[in-house]
Amino acid sequence: MVLVGVVLTFALQVTNVVEIYLVRDSYGATATVFGLLTTAWAAGQIIGAGTAGRLLSERATARPAALTACAVGAALLTIAALNSLPVLFVLTALAGAANGAFGVVRQTALGRTIDSAGQGSAAAAHAALLNIATIAGLVGAGFVGAVVQPRTVYVLAGGLLLLALATTHVYRRTGPAPTTATRTEPGAVATATPLPAD
Repeated sequence: MVLVGVVLTFALQVTNVVEIYLVRDSYGATATVFGLLTTAWAAGQIIGAGTAGRLLSERATARPAALTACAVGAALLTIAALNSLPVLFVLTALAGAANGAFGVVRQTALGRTIDSAGQGSAAAAHAALLNIATIAGLVGAGFVGAVVQPRTVYVLAGGLLLLALATTHVYRRTGPAPTTATRTEPGAVATATPLPAD
């Protein structure tokens, strides 16, 4: 979950840098269109996060995390392949919704997996990882965007995200079974129990 989230953050920061050039060079559109695309992404995030918050309650998180991250990766690859401005808006909104949902899924998984005493440290460490991924994505986009076309950057970002998903899928098949800590009273010893299977 953490690995996919870090790669997702990195990929989206890379595409955020070159998106304005995609809009200007590939579509011949204005800064107004770029602003509307950003609005579509934000609206998608709100809808995706709200939907995930209502549906997740007692459900397992592994499958929703994989599906939403895969949706973002597929959207990035499709944006690179197609050349339709209306489709670009639709894909941007859908990717935003998937990203918003993934954020809720990730936080739910961390809350279930880590006992209450360690949640503060885990949240701080996780935020630090995401900030590092953000900085790396912005810096990387500056170098990559200078030598390749924006569509190529979208292909690289989408492909990297799908590769991270494949890697975690292989790990889940071959690695130890995931566990979660049960909620305990102060002073009690936390025990680990398996997460619900997808």
